[in-house]
Amino acid sequence: APEVHVLGREVPTGVFDLGEDGDVMIRREQLKKRMGVEKLTPMQEETGKAMQSGQPNIVVLSPTGSGKTLAYLLPIVQGINAESDEVQVVVVLPTRELAIQSQQVLTGLDKRVRSQCCYGGRPAMDEHREMMKKRPQVLFGTPGRLNDHIAKGNFSVYHVRRLIVDEYDKCLEMGFREELSALVRSLPGVNQKVLLSATNTQEQPFLFAGKPYQVVNYSQSDENHERVHIFQLRSEVTDNLEL
Repeated sequence: APEVHVLGREVPTGVFDLGEDGDVMIRREQLKKRMGVEKLTPMQEETGKAMQSGQPNIVVLSPTGSGKTLAYLLPIVQGINAESDEVQVVVVLPTRELAIQSQQVLTGLDKRVRSQCCYGGRPAMDEHREMMKKRPQVLFGTPGRLNDHIAKGNFSVYHVRRLIVDEYDKCLEMGFREELSALVRSLPGVNQKVLLSATNTQEQPFLFAGKPYQVVNYSQSDENHERVHIFQLRSEVTDNLEL
């Protein structure tokens, strides 16, 4: 099981336990009970190992619905400094719905890790008040709203060590390239960037600034993609269609 040595923190609850050597380890029975997961997939195992190895730049390619959220959240929770009240991880997602869903997964893993969602459609001032009260350690949010909070100084950027961009391909499709670039420039303390995508963008990830990166590739091959075809059936009849 993926594991990481954590200093200066209490033993976490939920799906984690403290091993004989002081390592925080995944409790398989709790993972099943809380998340309905019998065991981690090879993609989740490899992603966890890559993140815990300290590799600064990682790309994870895996189909939608394959468990990428759990893959990056497990090592995040294992690496959180419970004694710190500062934001340590920023998770970027293209939509409000995905941000909320991902936060819910984190809460299922360990309710003691404080987190918050930030997205448009509601006053940023209300979110700031929530930050001041909750003191989140993990922030989930859409690119524009996260940049807004950073520009206003609503949380310290100097304690953020991990930047996760989930649905990286969708973020690019939705035109968030400039917002993502601005976000990276605004987080000087980040020592690990992880991009997760269902498809290969066919370009070197610009957020890595030309530096080497590790790829965890569990995506379907191009050959498999070519075997999928979309057919559209048109009919003058609006219902009771018979095939």
